[in-house]
Amino acid sequence: VLSGYVMIPVPEPAAASLLAIGAALVGWSLRRRRASTTTALLGGLVIAAACPACAQAAPPAYTIQSLGIDTSGLAVSPNGTYVTGYNVITGNGFIWTQAGGKQSFSPLTTTPSRPFAMAFGVNDSGNAGGAIQQQSYGLQPLPVAWTGTTGAILPLPGGVTVGGGYGLNSAGTMVGTINVGIDWYATVFSGTGATVLPQLTTSG
Repeated sequence: VLSGYVMIPVPEPAAASLLAIGAALVGWSLRRRRASTTTALLGGLVIAAACPACAQAAPPAYTIQSLGIDTSGLAVSPNGTYVTGYNVITGNGFIWTQAGGKQSFSPLTTTPSRPFAMAFGVNDSGNAGGAIQQQSYGLQPLPVAWTGTTGAILPLPGGVTVGGGYGLNSAGTMVGTINVGIDWYATVFSGTGATVLPQLTTSG
């Protein structure tokens, strides 16, 4: 995602340039008669097999779709259908589709106010995950999961007041971090609780 834009793939016809190169080399070898027929054929096959995807299709082309003035994109779903972003001035978060355009997230009320709604992950169903925070750089974030444009603040472990999500899988499970003192810990968030992932080594 470019800042304020989304790139939409445009199908292109298949290209066979590498196969043509392989065929040309085979012909050259046969004419020169400096290699056996078997060697020449293998040479052409190696070129075609080295990058089969390249031989089947040309590089994709894209059209660029504006997400609006003062906006920045944050995440794209694996199937390319959903894009999330936010307004860099007001903090209003949104989800975008080519069919439905940009739809703003409903505000969530907290004290202090956290106007920046940042959905850092979105899955193929359009469910998004991230955080609401006081500033775009993450001041006092709280983890949030969005279904459509409706968000819900997810629970943090006992005694923890800061955390946020960064990725979301197809089941809607969100991963992110929590903050305790000066340290941050990897965490799995759900609607019923948060699980802090264990430290793998004693040195961090």
